[in-house]
Amino acid sequence: MKTTRRANYRNDLVKPSIQLDRKIAPHLRRIFELYSTGEFTLSGLRHEVEGNSGFRISKARLVQVLRNPFYAGRLICGKHEYKGRHPRIVEGRTYAKVQRILNHEKCGLH
Repeated sequence: MKTTRRANYRNDLVKPSIQLDRKIAPHLRRIFELYSTGEFTLSGLRHEVEGNSGFRISKARLVQVLRNPFYAGRLICGKHEYKGRHPRIVEGRTYAKVQRILNHEKCGLH
């Protein structure tokens, strides 16, 4: 099984767990918070984040992060979704709101 390292997490090899990367996590949390306001397009969000914090992220990676339930504390295994044991970056409500906004943008409604 292939595993993918999340942008704001690191594997703890001493005690098997996934820990937050405290340098990157605040940037990703801010990305979710800003986008959940509905005031930003993806391009606008990217420019806002880069301009204010210097945190660089491609538009494609931005979409991957915003779509990934891992950041809301969820794990996907096959067709099933499970609550993870790892610390979440974003609350479930915020994640759900971001998904609604992304779906509207995808349909050209945003």
